[in-house]
Amino acid sequence: MSRPALAASRSADIIDFLACFPGRGFTLSEIVKGTGINLASCHAVLNVLMERGYVTRCPRQKSFRLGPALYAAGQVAMASQPLLARAQAAAAMLRDELGIPSLVSTVIGDEILGVISCDTDDGRSAGLNVGERMPLVPPLGASFLAWSGDDEIDAWLHRAGTGIDGEMIDYWRDGLAKIRERSFQVELRAPQSSQMAAQMEEMAAGSEATRYKGELLKLVRSWGRHPMQPDRIEPSCEYDLILIAAPVFDRDGRCIYSLCLGGFAGPIGGDEVQTLGNRLVAASLQIMQADRARD
Repeated sequence: MSRPALAASRSADIIDFLACFPGRGFTLSEIVKGTGINLASCHAVLNVLMERGYVTRCPRQKSFRLGPALYAAGQVAMASQPLLARAQAAAAMLRDELGIPSLVSTVIGDEILGVISCDTDDGRSAGLNVGERMPLVPPLGASFLAWSGDDEIDAWLHRAGTGIDGEMIDYWRDGLAKIRERSFQVELRAPQSSQMAAQMEEMAAGSEATRYKGELLKLVRSWGRHPMQPDRIEPSCEYDLILIAAPVFDRDGRCIYSLCLGGFAGPIGGDEVQTLGNRLVAASLQIMQADRARD
């Protein structure tokens, strides 16, 4: 594999960093700190991005934000990605039908990227903003890995870091098998997840945003063992869930998107969990069938 062009890699790093924090800008020094690019190179790359409209600069605050050229490129990208366009329509339909926030995410390298987020009228979201990235580290991303090959699963497990014993590895592998059996993922809320969300939201809004990515990875790895999903979905039980997710496969059989429901108003009963999971699977099948009907 050829080495990536350094300037191109740095441009992508800057765009990815700014995309993670919608609604706020960053100074040159903050971008340097957040991306790890040296000052001279970062300044040069930002100048090119500004010339092309991918980044704008506020003269008063001396801060940078994403520019209008990226919005235009995103509209073209949606038009050229019919599978994603159908996933967007399905996510909006599910939100309107069920009154539950929905989300479409994908995997880019070793990260999970929020691609589409359909919030409810009361402001609830499914938990991952458009452009926001989460580390593809166990137990995160299980809905993608459940249908992956052994090498990809091994790489995912390896990202959990040191101190993970064989019992934990077997537990996560069993969790992937349960997702395949059900055809959808049911992710239980970890005891630390609310505290983590509040902590990361505070970091993202303040001066610590430049450390956001590294701190998020540390927090996820610190979770330790907690029930990834219920062994059985009991109709009489209630479940405090982060999300329910179903896979969307491309024509080559790869799980390219995850169609999710999240941001639940409270614990939900087992019957409803099963109903929502089946509804997600049906929506995913409709997306894939419509995509294949194009031929």
